[in-house]
This record gives sequence, structure tokens and C-alpha cells, in this order.
Amino acid sequence: MSQLDEFGRHEVLHMSQFLARAIEEELLEHEQIASHPEWKALAEAACVALNDLYQTIGASHLDK
Repeated sequence: MSQLDEFGRHEVLHMSQFLARAIEEELLEHEQIASHPEWKALAEAACVALNDLYQTIGASHLDK
């Protein structure tokens, strides 16, 4: 099965949202991350990037 089909697109849509949520829940809410501003900024940037990816994939998914 090709990973470039609609199922593959849905799979990466799901995984980008899943990973963004995991970063938010498992890293951003962690005391160690909260107590280190540099770490928190990097975790926030990762979460924003994954949410941006989700939105971009989602827009592409709706165009098909």
C-alpha cells in the first residue's frame, strides 16, 4: 500500500495531532520543563510546529 494515498495522509494528520498533544501533556506540564525557560520555549516551539503541521495537512486533506 502506498503511503502517498489518502490513508497515509490521514495517518500523518493523526500523528501530528497526537504528538502535539503528547508534548503539551507530557512535557509542557512537567515541573522540570516549567522550571527551565529555555526548555519550556523549545517544547512550546515543538508543539506549535506540530500544530502548524496538523493545520497544513488538514487543509490539504480537505482540498482533496
